[in-house]
Amino acid sequence: MNSETAYLFRHAIVRDAAYQLQLPGVRARLHGLAFAAIEELAGGRRPAPAPVGSGEGGRLAPHPSDAFAEELAEHAANAGGEGMLAAQRQYLRRAAEAADRRSRNDAAERLWRRLAELSTGTEKGASLCRGAAAARVAGRTRIAEPMILEALALARATRDHALEAVARSSLGNLFAETGRTREAIHAARRALVMQRKSADLLAAGATLGNLATLFQGVGRVRDAERLFEESLELLKSDPERRAFPLLNLAGLYKQTGRLREAESLLDEALALHRRHGNRRREGIVLASLANLYGETGRPELAERVYRESLSIHRETGSRRSEGVALANLAGHLRETRRYAEAEPAYEQGLAILREVGDRRQEGMVLANFANLLQESLRLPEARAAYEKALAIHRELGNRPFEGITLGNMAGLLHDTGRDVEAEEAYLQAISIHRDVGSRRFEGVHLVEYGVFLLKRGRVPEARANWIEGSAILKSIGDTTTLEEETGAMREECARAGISAFE
Repeated sequence: MNSETAYLFRHAIVRDAAYQLQLPGVRARLHGLAFAAIEELAGGRRPAPAPVGSGEGGRLAPHPSDAFAEELAEHAANAGGEGMLAAQRQYLRRAAEAADRRSRNDAAERLWRRLAELSTGTEKGASLCRGAAAARVAGRTRIAEPMILEALALARATRDHALEAVARSSLGNLFAETGRTREAIHAARRALVMQRKSADLLAAGATLGNLATLFQGVGRVRDAERLFEESLELLKSDPERRAFPLLNLAGLYKQTGRLREAESLLDEALALHRRHGNRRREGIVLASLANLYGETGRPELAERVYRESLSIHRETGSRRSEGVALANLAGHLRETRRYAEAEPAYEQGLAILREVGDRRQEGMVLANFANLLQESLRLPEARAAYEKALAIHRELGNRPFEGITLGNMAGLLHDTGRDVEAEEAYLQAISIHRDVGSRRFEGVHLVEYGVFLLKRGRVPEARANWIEGSAILKSIGDTTTLEEETGAMREECARAGISAFE
């Protein structure tokens, strides 16, 4: 122990001993003095805000006292006396919101819990939901769920419909993240009914966006697009909230082959999150942009943005998003044939997603990892990974990814001499893509099916499927995939002694 450390240690012991020697009444007065001095230095107390969860109880504007809010709450608690409980609650609220803004998720959860313990009714329930949201971001869904259920029980007991809407919306988000799609849809619908009854149009707009995302995930693309448009209309007066349905609508546009429109929406969402300083959601939008850059032939830009997204998620403690970002980066490394770097990134991403209980993302990442195993010629491992991913997709009703996984697995079945099963898988995949409007993968698997048919000597069918699939890929601007598949097609045509399908 060096001299400076020894001094600090002794100083802490002396200070604690001096504090313990004071009588309780003296201690309380000292805390009161400290509270008053710090509050004055921080610019004085703001007017008492509306309670959390009330109609006027939105997020608080930042204030210089926020930097000392938790310390002020502690002094108020120890000072006691008339008026100090209200001050303690006010500063706990400010400290919790400041922790939320800075993505200090552990601190935010702890502070919202403390505020809930000192509150009743709507404020107690809303504080529990806010704490649960911080826990969810940090990947602690097992902790978040009982907090939301406690808020929901409180809402029912007090017949507080506004709080019930908040709790059901929070529960729907948690169900969606943990793969319980049916329960998520039910919770979102119940929340929406209550929000419309109470004319809370902004909350209804956010819930409509969440419901649209759920519908997109089960292949109800037309319903999803309609709900996204309704959501954006309701949220036009709240740009920060509007950014999230913009992101998810961009995903739908990307799925249905409208890549330019998707990129435009992502750029708009990114600008909104940056304007409002929402770093966590900035990272999420960047990941979607990186995916798009990769699919439209901009690999260097894609990798830079993937890494920027991953850095933001680690900075903000967004555990689930970190897992997704790692898997996205792994997919890019796989596509650029850097398998030695891609495999550990996939494994780390999967470990995080399993840790936080995100079954939906686990299934999608597992299917992508199977592609790497297949390309690395580890065919039994690839088959096992595909089958496990397919089981998760079917369990959760994830139709778009069921189709993607079937189509990719068809190639593996062909490589292992199981052509009858391979053809059945291709046809099932293409049918699903058409059902859910997944234009890019319809194109990808049509051209792959064309090459498969060519290898089996069924030239007219091969040509028809190839031409249809390549036209789709051209129309959506997926030049990278088309170039790769064109090379494979030309090789097979040369072997067959026929002209290429161009």
